[in-house]
Amino acid sequence: MAASAVDVRGLGQVDRPLLERYLAYLQVELGSTRTVRRHMIGQLNLFFTAIRQHGWASGLQISAMFFPEDMPKEAKALPRALSEHVMAQLERPDNLKRWDDPAGELITMILMRWGLRVRDALRVNEATHRSPSRSMSGSSSLTKQPPPPTDSSRSNFGDDGLQIPPDDTSRRSRG
Repeated sequence: MAASAVDVRGLGQVDRPLLERYLAYLQVELGSTRTVRRHMIGQLNLFFTAIRQHGWASGLQISAMFFPEDMPKEAKALPRALSEHVMAQLERPDNLKRWDDPAGELITMILMRWGLRVRDALRVNEATHRSPSRSMSGSSSLTKQPPPPTDSSRSNFGDDGLQIPPDDTSRRSRG
């Protein structure tokens, strides 16, 4: 797509429609390079802000600005999964017993069964150590013990006391 030249001879001619053409041009020319586009848009917007702030020129139109919606969204990285051979090593009982602290073994089993990341475990740890005075309601619901399981929910617990996800019926308690 060939870009047609724009004859701009002063700041008074810079307005929102011109900036929208510039955004379209960046999209066509730079495509998926979001970081570069964000940088270019952000720097130009900072330049417009500095012109207004320092009074360098009075002719810049008020519509000559970028909005947060104009910025390309940052790509969110998907969580990385462990490879099958690493999971096989983690699932071996003799490797789980290598933990010095039984809590480490338990956390590892919970993380594996529920597909959680270490970051999730750290957040649980942080949440359970919040003081009740810092919570909004005055008491932290995260530090309270859950109610004991009812007879109907006991079948969701394995022999080791860990709750089994609904799709894993191979580890259900007998009895």
